[in-house]
Amino acid sequence: MTALASTAGGERTAPATGPVAGAAHPLTALLREADAAYPLGVLPGLHAGTATGPEDEPEDEPEDEPATGAGGGFLPATDPRLWETLVTGTANRYDAPPHVAAALAWKAYAYWVSLPVTLGWTLNRRVPLMSARDTVVRPLDEAPFVVVGLREARLAVTAGDPCAGAPGTVTVPDEAALLALVRGVLVRDHLAPLIGELRARTRTGERGLWGSVAESLAAPLYGHGSALPGAAGAVRDLLDGLGPPVAGLVEPSGEPPGVRRRTCCLWASLPDRSPCPSCCLIRRS
Repeated sequence: MTALASTAGGERTAPATGPVAGAAHPLTALLREADAAYPLGVLPGLHAGTATGPEDEPEDEPEDEPATGAGGGFLPATDPRLWETLVTGTANRYDAPPHVAAALAWKAYAYWVSLPVTLGWTLNRRVPLMSARDTVVRPLDEAPFVVVGLREARLAVTAGDPCAGAPGTVTVPDEAALLALVRGVLVRDHLAPLIGELRARTRTGERGLWGSVAESLAAPLYGHGSALPGAAGAVRDLLDGLGPPVAGLVEPSGEPPGVRRRTCCLWASLPDRSPCPSCCLIRRS
């Protein structure tokens, strides 16, 4: 077995030699199936290589096709040029004021960066670490408006997982530690700083931005629970385990899309636009 390096947080990281194709296969297979049905905003194989374009992937995982659109290539998620492009493009697309454009651009980004986390957690507790350092994004002119990938694909797994210790995995003792790691990597170190920057730039509301994160984590499972056994319970565990500021901002609904927000994404603030099906503004009997 590959030697493991201990880290300060108690997790053990196996040296990565490329995308973790074997361990990630159930997730990437599901993403590839979805990609064949509709435009996907995340690379099905997860691995984007460098921030300027995809690298080669191992033989057992087909290479992701380069995405096309505005931006000319992938940019790091933390690059100010990315967010200038996303917010400006959204403002022009919908004739939206800056704070609304920022909220809508964020909603698209949050959905696609959260989707691998949600699906990985539900499928088999093998969770891609969508870190700020590794996440890269290509803006698009049309839906889904972004394509998200990872420069280095790493999966967080528990010690009892057969893939623990495989190259590119980060091993933690149990599910509680897994949630704590995801909370640190995705929520605290990735999404929270970006939300702070968007608020500083556009004065859009913080709670609404976190509401979009909560919806992004929950909606794929609440809306398609029949396809993934145990999905409803898994998403409750995920949101509760991630805790504030994500927990408590959505609730399950018996009507499509299966989730109801407790905040508004601001789509309904645009002229002649109706609230989203998940919006808190819709009165329900």
